[in-house]
Amino acid sequence: MEIQPFHFQLEHVDRARHELSEALFQWLPRLGSRAAVVAALEEALTKHVGLPLPFTVESVTETTVATFAEQLPDPCVVVVMGMPPVEDKIFLDFDPETAHLLIEKMLGSQGASASHAGKLSDIEEGVLQYLVLQVLAHLHRLTGGHPRLHFRFERFALVSSDVTRLASARDAAVVLTIRLTLGETQGFVRLCFPHPFMATIVAQVDQKVVDGSSERAYLRERLTSFDYLRFPLWAEVGRTSLEPVEMKGLDVGDVVMLDEAQVILRDGVPAGKVILRAGRGLEGGMVATVGVSERDVKCQLIERYQGV
Repeated sequence: MEIQPFHFQLEHVDRARHELSEALFQWLPRLGSRAAVVAALEEALTKHVGLPLPFTVESVTETTVATFAEQLPDPCVVVVMGMPPVEDKIFLDFDPETAHLLIEKMLGSQGASASHAGKLSDIEEGVLQYLVLQVLAHLHRLTGGHPRLHFRFERFALVSSDVTRLASARDAAVVLTIRLTLGETQGFVRLCFPHPFMATIVAQVDQKVVDGSSERAYLRERLTSFDYLRFPLWAEVGRTSLEPVEMKGLDVGDVVMLDEAQVILRDGVPAGKVILRAGRGLEGGMVATVGVSERDVKCQLIERYQGV
């Protein structure tokens, strides 16, 4: 049987695009505002829709503005947002069912939503615009009026061509698909960040001037969502480096001298400092002193370790 090579058709992603995508995920943590943003969105949506409205990010996709526009229904419900004085826009796409259900809930409907596929009426546009404005205002207040989070509602795009008129179709973009839970109903919105917007707003955040205390508090709180998981915690006593030929020659009984070690034998008992690592230990850890008794080895945490 003849075997043919398989050629992967993988898209080339240049370094600049990759760095912008990474900057998007570090945007809120660098601002120290991730917890405040999540709280503001949940509070505002619950207040104005009238029921808890939790949301989760379902997927993150590298695409183009043209592809994002092609995937829009006709008619569509897209909120165009800006951040003056920057001219670039971002786009929030509501699937029609989600848009109509939010509008019905704001108008006091208690029953199940009927199927909707048509264009929003002027009244429905006004109700949805009011919701967006209230959410953005609430977000601005709870984040302390941070200029990098001061989004402005500009208009609705009701056909896909409106999107490509406001942003170059050739521009790369990152699209976040977000799942909303409205009672027993699931809905989706998509948030499109064209790369010109990210290059102007997201990637320009200076990490050095940001207080990370709120981000650390947010991450500690998030750990409770994963309390069913266990991960290894291990101690690094020291390290050295070997050349390939030395690795190949290692055998049972050989002695390896550690160039970097802070553990010594004191009266035949190990003492000194180790670095506690979690998981694969790729970054950071905790410096700890070692104490050895007849039954246990104990480590007392003394400071954070920032290296690799």
